[in-house]
Amino acid sequence: MSSSTPIHNIPNEVVRDILLEVYNDVRYDWVDSVDYRTSLSVVCASWHRIIFNSPAFWTHIPITLATSPSFITRQLSRSGRMEISVLFNTQPFSLQDRLLGQRTAVRFRTVRDFMREIPVVILPHLGRAISLSVACSHEVEWRMLMVSLRLGRLTKLESLSITTTTAGQLDVPLPAFSNTPHFHRLSISPSATWADTACYEDVRVLRLLGAANEQNVLWSKFCAMLSAAPMLRTLHLKSIGWRTGGEEILPLTVDSVTELVVDKLDPPSAHLLENLCLPNASTLRVVAEGGSDWYIPALRQVTPFVRCLHLQLCRRSSRHVAQLLALLPLLDTIWLSASCDAWRYIVNLAEARKLQLSTVKSITTSTIITEEEAAAVIAECHNLCVLFSPVAGSDRQKRQWRLVAGKLETQVVKCFVTDEEQFDVWRRNIC
Repeated sequence: MSSSTPIHNIPNEVVRDILLEVYNDVRYDWVDSVDYRTSLSVVCASWHRIIFNSPAFWTHIPITLATSPSFITRQLSRSGRMEISVLFNTQPFSLQDRLLGQRTAVRFRTVRDFMREIPVVILPHLGRAISLSVACSHEVEWRMLMVSLRLGRLTKLESLSITTTTAGQLDVPLPAFSNTPHFHRLSISPSATWADTACYEDVRVLRLLGAANEQNVLWSKFCAMLSAAPMLRTLHLKSIGWRTGGEEILPLTVDSVTELVVDKLDPPSAHLLENLCLPNASTLRVVAEGGSDWYIPALRQVTPFVRCLHLQLCRRSSRHVAQLLALLPLLDTIWLSASCDAWRYIVNLAEARKLQLSTVKSITTSTIITEEEAAAVIAECHNLCVLFSPVAGSDRQKRQWRLVAGKLETQVVKCFVTDEEQFDVWRRNIC
């Protein structure tokens, strides 16, 4: 991994470790969210200079009612010819303000002022944009997006994110991305248009973002959208709730998807997942908080072919690890989030001789484990490798890792990720 590596190509685990290394504080729980890159990009310039002693990956430019044209101009001039990420949001407080706990004054008194000045400043530079985000709480953001897509010459655009808070008022079809040869990542909330399918043709990563406890997606539109995305590889469902509208529920098979992410889905409609079949999905990521583990049984149509499992579970959800593992007959790799309690339950299952992981070859965890815990799991699964990744943590914790790995040297593959070479070794062992 060199200093010129684009941030969107860096593995989540490395980004998360960088964040923890910088903050070194458990209070920053947001680093474990799916928005690793957004979090890092907010102050990416200074962090990257510290880590690599070189300029930033790319510049993140929030454009809000609190942002003056002169500030945007300075940001663009400082970034030189570097790629940029643009966020349109006319709310008074930007993403950067929320993360840093700061407040700024509203500079644009009217939306008309915003629309008159901002396009003149930003449009000439959109040819460098690799990421475009729109937080649509008002029609103005949607208009800014349309202007950008039609006039911005977004030849480098790779990622587009649209989130809305005004449901049903933005039913405007997205244009086809014919002039964006690198475009492949789309994040969209249900209250934006879903009916138009032309924009999904080249999408490889699709994130559907909903509101918690809200049935906001018509199943037939969901099926039509996936059917219109022949290149789709990663499907991320976050806080999505389906509704039927009185229509007949037909099974949906999507052959192209190789990775499914289920993230805090809506309880009343999770059973509709039983109608989604992904025969080539080899990777499953499960995020559950507050005991939201009821959708695990609904994954039975997806799980028979999964080989790699990523878990980010809270304490209440982790007790259902055994139920989830029982649905994965071909599983060979398990990743556990640093904030995940699943390791403890895996150990308990191993000690009770109830751990059915005969096909598993590796478990990756950055949780500080003991020699007894590792030995218990290895005794139950003879072909198990526990890989250590103590990038973040105190010197005491790292010494403890080395002590455990040293005592189990004949049975444990140990690798401490500190530089590019060791990172490559680590990846080869688990992929």
